[in-house]
Amino acid sequence: MKSKLSVLGFVLTLSVLIVSGCGPITAQPTAVPPPAVTKLPVVVPLTPVPAITPTVAVEASDVQAARDAALTYIIEHYGEQAPALSLSWTEEFTPGNLVGRLASYRYTAEDWVVLIPYRTRPVVYQVVVTNRPTGFRWEGTVDASGQVTEQLAPDDVRAVRDTALAYLSERYGEQAPALDLTWAEERSAPDVWRGAGTYRYIAEDWVVKVYYPMMPPETVVYLVTVANRATGFHWEGQVDTAGGMTELLDDVLAARDAALAYASEHYGEQAPAPGLTWTEDHIGLPQIVSELDYGGPGTFQWTYTAEDWEVIISYRFLTPKPVVYGVSVQNLATHFYWEGEVDAAGQVTQQSPPP
Repeated sequence: MKSKLSVLGFVLTLSVLIVSGCGPITAQPTAVPPPAVTKLPVVVPLTPVPAITPTVAVEASDVQAARDAALTYIIEHYGEQAPALSLSWTEEFTPGNLVGRLASYRYTAEDWVVLIPYRTRPVVYQVVVTNRPTGFRWEGTVDASGQVTEQLAPDDVRAVRDTALAYLSERYGEQAPALDLTWAEERSAPDVWRGAGTYRYIAEDWVVKVYYPMMPPETVVYLVTVANRATGFHWEGQVDTAGGMTELLDDVLAARDAALAYASEHYGEQAPAPGLTWTEDHIGLPQIVSELDYGGPGTFQWTYTAEDWEVIISYRFLTPKPVVYGVSVQNLATHFYWEGEVDAAGQVTQQSPPP
């Protein structure tokens, strides 16, 4: 009886629990840890270099005014060689940036190109005017007030001068100009008819002349003469655009002597006597001859005289080393005249025998 009451009590207790909401414990799922997150590097896109913002406003009209001021200066100083003011110019603009490139305007008309890069602190316009077919080149600056300052010699001309002076210092030592001299610079107007222009440098008793043919820059070969009238030092040579050096005067004298030896061998007493003392008439200034003379434009000429004799040696300086010299030998008293060519090896070719 007692066991029945116990069972009945258990059943009643269980019923009360069910009625009160208590039930059997439900199993909970095992928690899964979240996946590990790998942090990727942050990529910052490159920002384009911004154009320079000028501290002084520069308008296209200001640049055009600088262009016209430079052209007016060139016309005043170089006449018909300069661009006509009536030309119609096409304009291109290239902005500057913070890595050093200057803003620039480029103007073209026919064969002319005017390039104007400029700085803005303060405004200074660098003006370069070129004509490729004629070889004309001019460089200068124009400030904000319109003042034009011509840069007489471009950097390549000064580099040619310094190359020649360094060569002379190494080869001739104290006879050559000191490397620390301060040179005053002069320029003669390029002569289109004669085919060349000249830059002249003076320091103490020294005179350096750099002659350049009016031709495209990549084919230019410069003739350099260095003279000191006080000491009698005189040197001539060629420098090409790559800095190649050719000492010239010895070649010219050798060509003269080869021609005289040929004339003496073939014409005997009619020719100049071997023992004559020759004077060079154009020391330090070889004559630039025109198209009407031997060799055409861009031709240099040396003249040697002795008594009634005159020897003229000409060559065109279009290659790093002259290959052929034109030589004429004449006597105004006897009317002897001979003309021929001498190549770099000393080979003489007669072109015009004496009458």
